Amino acid sequence: MIESGSCAPPAVQTTFGYVFMGDYPQKGDNLQKDDHIYNSFAGLIRNDLESSLNKFWELEEIPYKRFLSPEETECESLYVKSVSRQDDGRYTVALPFCKDSSELGNSRAVAHRRLLFLERKFKQIPSLREDYNKVIDDYMKNNYLVEVPESDVTDDGYYIPHHAWQ
Repeated sequence: MIESGSCAPPAVQTTFGYVFMGDYPQKGDNLQKDDHIYNSFAGLIRNDLESSLNKFWELEEIPYKRFLSPEETECESLYVKSVSRQDDGRYTVALPFCKDSSELGNSRAVAHRRLLFLERKFKQIPSLREDYNKVIDDYMKNNYLVEVPESDVTDDGYYIPHHAWQ
C-alpha cells in the first residue's frame, strides 16, 4: 500500500494494478473549520484496458476438471502400472481388456471365420499371401505375436480377427 498523505486515498497494489480507494476530505469555500465531510473514492489506474479485462476473466473463470468414469480410471491406472520402455526405445503397455472376457462374445469363432475368408482370398491373389506372411513373420520376429500351441487353444480369452490389405 502506498500512502498519499491526508489529501488523497492510499494506492493499493492488486492483481490488476494499483487501485486508489478510501476516503478523502472535501474542500470548499462554504465549509467551516470544524466540518468533517468525507467522500469515498475507488479508482483503477491501468493503461491497457483489454489486458485488464482478459486478466479479470482468467481469474474469474471456473477451472475445468474432467471427471473420469470408473472404466476410464481403471484404464489410466493400468497404463501407469504397465507402461515400460524397451531396450530398443519402444514403449509397451498392457491392453485394457474388460475383467470378464465372456462379455466380448465368442471371438474365437469370429476370428476363425475371418481366417477361412483370408485363405480363400489368398488362393485368388497369391501375392497378397506373400505380403501377409511377411508381415506376420516380422511380428513374430519382433515378439509382437507368438504361436499358441494347439493344446492351449480354448474359447476363453480374446482372439483378434486378422485382415489383409492390398
